[in-house]
Amino acid sequence: MSLLKNTKSKQKKPYAIKFQIRMQAFLEKFSFENNKQINIDVWFPSNTYSILELSGAHKKIKMALHDIFQRYDSFVERGSGWVLKKVLQFSITIMKYKLFQGGCLSTLLPPSLRSKRCCVSIRNAPKGACFQYCVVVGLCAQGKNKYRRNKMYDKIIRMLPCKFSTSSISLRDIKYFEKNFFVSINIYGYDHVPYPFYISEFLGKPFHVDLLLHNGHYYLITNMSSFVSSCSKLNQRKCYVCQYCLCYFVKKDRYDLHLKLCTKAGHQYSIPEKDCAFLKFSNYKNMVPAPFVMYCDLETMITSQVIINRGKTKSKCIHRPILFGAITVCKPRPDLGSSPVIYTGTDCIDKLFAFIENWVCYIKRIFLDVYVPCIMSKEDKRCHEHATECFMCGRNFVGNPHLDKVRDHCHLSGKFCFTLCSNCNLTRAK
Repeated sequence: MSLLKNTKSKQKKPYAIKFQIRMQAFLEKFSFENNKQINIDVWFPSNTYSILELSGAHKKIKMALHDIFQRYDSFVERGSGWVLKKVLQFSITIMKYKLFQGGCLSTLLPPSLRSKRCCVSIRNAPKGACFQYCVVVGLCAQGKNKYRRNKMYDKIIRMLPCKFSTSSISLRDIKYFEKNFFVSINIYGYDHVPYPFYISEFLGKPFHVDLLLHNGHYYLITNMSSFVSSCSKLNQRKCYVCQYCLCYFVKKDRYDLHLKLCTKAGHQYSIPEKDCAFLKFSNYKNMVPAPFVMYCDLETMITSQVIINRGKTKSKCIHRPILFGAITVCKPRPDLGSSPVIYTGTDCIDKLFAFIENWVCYIKRIFLDVYVPCIMSKEDKRCHEHATECFMCGRNFVGNPHLDKVRDHCHLSGKFCFTLCSNCNLTRAK
């Protein structure tokens, strides 16, 4: 890790690097044929990894070491009998990685992107000039036949430096292009999912072009909404895409809210003001358990349904309810609860809702008719007299003349529950 940091710090200008780690191990085993110990030196290399930013170097080094240990384990576990005596050395090979290299190759996009029709490939461009022509087409594409070659192409291409007509385009070249011309460029990659390669620092320019670099060839992205979304273009609707993190939103207000927290460096979090710095719990009535609880369970059966649409026959599995079980429990007065109810039939959903409605009406009548006065023991009285704050809201009774101390009890059993203030007692009664 320190070696990679020194390498990146010595660079006059930052660029990406590739590296490979190799381990030289000294192995030995006993040969029964020769009746003696034999030794060998073996190299175990890792895969080659690229580092675009130093923040991701630690993770890539872990992956490389995991490759080495995996290769060593597979070598030893073949029944060869080799045993590790010692590790002789670790070596790392570092090389410069030119990330933005593209050329007009005869490559095809993945099927998932081809079906979306969100990218345009400039096939008739000169060899190695796909970047140049994608930018020009992105600037000139307008009207009905916007992707046909027109006279403006040649005029703009003559204005561009000759180095942009080659396949070797570096990050420095792209920044030079943006500084000296009136266009900003974003470059994205695709590996099963889209991801950003390069996000421009000049997004305030009058023109903007989005490019896809895939298998060494530049493509012009014509529809970012379709490029990012997971569904095909035929079944999708327009969405708003964040060009920094490629998150997409259906509603513009949520997109605008996201842009305030998302930049090129990643998500940002705003510190709340002093007046709104703390959240306070207010649903105090939910702190105590409910006297009645209803438990319901629904069972279904999977059935097959044949659907014929435009001459195509499809089989669809449907869950059909056939049975329900329910029970009502009253913890303060178990005698007021119900016995388990089980019903089987195709109309079990209607029966379940009827059961719930009947019990809701029954519970309301119980609370209206049944009232048991508060029954307090000596210990309950002592706790109530020494209570200094409300059990639910936590406000202090001492020094607050507007708060009255109230005894809260269960109206079904008469048992003393806790000491509340008058406001919380009325809220719980509702």
